[in-house]
Amino acid sequence: MPLTIFFKSFENTRILENVQLADKLYFKAGKLTSEDKDIILSITKGDNFTKIITDFFYYYKETKPFLSINKIIKNLEILYIEVKNYDKNVYPIEGYDILNPFPVGSIIDAIEKRKKIISFINSLPSIAKRNMKNDIREMRNPSKLKKYFDQFEYFIAHYKLLSNRDKSIQVGILKKMFNGNNTTLSDLLQFVEDKENLLGGADFTKNDIIKMAESNDFHIIYESGNHMIVEVNSAQGIKAIGCNSFWCFTYGSGFQGAMSDWQKYSYNDIVYVIIDFSEDSDSADFMHVVIKPLMEDNELIEYDDEFYEQHPIFNMANENYSNPYFILENLFGSNYIDIIKKYLNFDE
Repeated sequence: MPLTIFFKSFENTRILENVQLADKLYFKAGKLTSEDKDIILSITKGDNFTKIITDFFYYYKETKPFLSINKIIKNLEILYIEVKNYDKNVYPIEGYDILNPFPVGSIIDAIEKRKKIISFINSLPSIAKRNMKNDIREMRNPSKLKKYFDQFEYFIAHYKLLSNRDKSIQVGILKKMFNGNNTTLSDLLQFVEDKENLLGGADFTKNDIIKMAESNDFHIIYESGNHMIVEVNSAQGIKAIGCNSFWCFTYGSGFQGAMSDWQKYSYNDIVYVIIDFSEDSDSADFMHVVIKPLMEDNELIEYDDEFYEQHPIFNMANENYSNPYFILENLFGSNYIDIIKKYLNFDE
């Protein structure tokens, strides 16, 4: 018998066995009804994935009684596409077998997590797929795949902070991020843990800021030694001067997004950027942004660190400290209260 005929015969036998096995275990055994069978066959058309979709259908009916039949069908249609297009070389699931997916609930969860992981990897540049090929091919059991998903989701949240950067800055950071042909997710997590890896990209000197102030919506209101205070008056202005930072309003997508973030986080359409030129321009402490008043009735406001929304000052990594005045005292010495009154008053 020619090999092509043999393999075709073998595949037809597996398909037949697959359907017969589903029939034997579920329909003839009375676990599922003929109506259930019609639903399953409407999805699989009796192909080689009928048994595993039947396993999934039975699992949903037995363990998820709150799910409507329409929701179950929708879930099965998604899972069918995933099992039909399953590639054993792309995030393979340990123990995955279309004839015996056990335990079924864990396999379903693993397939769903795998689908999202693949969407993550597809959102990264081609260099990521090339340099992570060994990590992509590693087999993981459902528990490890879930942990991998959680870690990847955390990484993607940080990776997205690069989305509004200048393309040349993005390229430079990506080269550092994927700098080997055996990059793993653990390597990427380590990279983003040190947030300064993702900061920066654009060099700023005093002369750069002075030049930028000529054509942007901000102006220099204080300069002494290594320190400068800039009053920013628009979403465009904060994007220009804050392009190295993780500040939320520097990442608004499009005009409406930028304006919405600016209106949410500025005060009286003003924020103040404090620059310390003794720090490297890629350092988290190179700039701090002040987004709300620090004084009320000529007295320092006591900010409670338990309430994030009250925080008035952030460094370039978008981090705050328990005592905002410690930052200012460190920058301006004992004169910091006078600096607040004169230069950080939001025109009140």
